[in-house]
Amino acid sequence: MIAKKKNIQSDFDLPILHVISIIFMIGVVIFFAFITLDFINRSRSQKVYIQYEQETLQYMKKNEPGLSQIFADMQNAECTSIYNSCSGIKQKEIMNLIADDLQDFSSTVFVTSHKNGKLILMKLSGERELIDDFYPSGDGLRNLIRGKVKSLTWDDYTHILPGKEIAVPFKDGGNQVKGLILRAVVGK
Repeated sequence: MIAKKKNIQSDFDLPILHVISIIFMIGVVIFFAFITLDFINRSRSQKVYIQYEQETLQYMKKNEPGLSQIFADMQNAECTSIYNSCSGIKQKEIMNLIADDLQDFSSTVFVTSHKNGKLILMKLSGERELIDDFYPSGDGLRNLIRGKVKSLTWDDYTHILPGKEIAVPFKDGGNQVKGLILRAVVGK
């Protein structure tokens, strides 16, 4: 009677081992699928970043005088702390200073360090706001403006533009960062 009990138990152990090995194999396949998808996503993100960066650098070169004037105006704008609004050039003046031939131009904003040390953002409409108080991701942008980092990955820095944003530093003739052009990665 005891021998029969052992046979039943050993017959029972075999399917459990199969189930465990199948579950293990499924886990391994899922793990490698996630690794592969992560690699593909990083590769795509890097390609898109390089494309947008190259387009933006070419645009900056063609529009250097106008961009220099825009960033200088932004740095010296008068901003009220109560309503978080700032004075400065308006949409028509902006459009006279720079061309609108950048792909997805309407999804572009300018960011620089204000004379009070806070980050200031300006939309193409000329609307400006100090962004330090509202966007915790300002540290990355601040480090890029200060030259502490050369680039940032695409991310949601301001949540003003649709989708992920790419920040490209605008440098003057002395290789000093004067501001950033933030572009939305539209439809990518």
